[in-house]
Amino acid sequence: MILIAVALFAALSYAVTQSGRGSGSVDRERAMLAASSLVQTESRFQQAIMRLQLAYKCSETQLSFDNTVVTGYTNATAPSDKSCHIFDPAGAGLQFSPINVEYLDTSKAANTHYGYYYFTGNLTNYGFGSSTESELTLAIPYIKRDICLQINCNVGLGACNAEPLYSNSMYTFPSAKFTGTYSLHTTTGGGGSFLPPNIVHGCMKFNNYDYGASIGDVYVFFAVLIPR
Repeated sequence: MILIAVALFAALSYAVTQSGRGSGSVDRERAMLAASSLVQTESRFQQAIMRLQLAYKCSETQLSFDNTVVTGYTNATAPSDKSCHIFDPAGAGLQFSPINVEYLDTSKAANTHYGYYYFTGNLTNYGFGSSTESELTLAIPYIKRDICLQINCNVGLGACNAEPLYSNSMYTFPSAKFTGTYSLHTTTGGGGSFLPPNIVHGCMKFNNYDYGASIGDVYVFFAVLIPR
């Protein structure tokens, strides 16, 4: 019975994977699995941060996302023994693995930050200026639209088939990777709506996401790792 169950699960996984390839839509089951996986990724980082804070007394400014894959995350205030590093065996020991390509819009593969996590201390409650305190935030850009809608459906951000909240003012975001400082980012131009304050995770739709380049609509998953 166990072998049969394993074989059926493998067949189902293959079928679901094949249905979600490319930049088009994915079926609802695949979207639900992807949405759950992204939220689990968020929880994995939150738990790692909590372990470092409890075991090594790491402050929110000492945390380091420095890794061997993506540059720009060196935190000068992190302990030299790397006990506050998320992606080091001396710290939390997580792997900086790429995002599952099945979750991503492959037509955006040439754009900045495609396929990887993005950590910043420049946002707050997804309100951009609604508070004087910025928060440690995880962003995963270029996810597929159907997955974005499913994430918002799961957390109750509007009707399940409603288009995500939209902004066309993201000419300079993301502007700073997290290196130990928190500085509230403000946008220029455009306008549009942002996710409601105090939402811990959700998905938004942006235009001109890639540093002002006209790349069309982009869907981005956000999650607060440390509320402040």
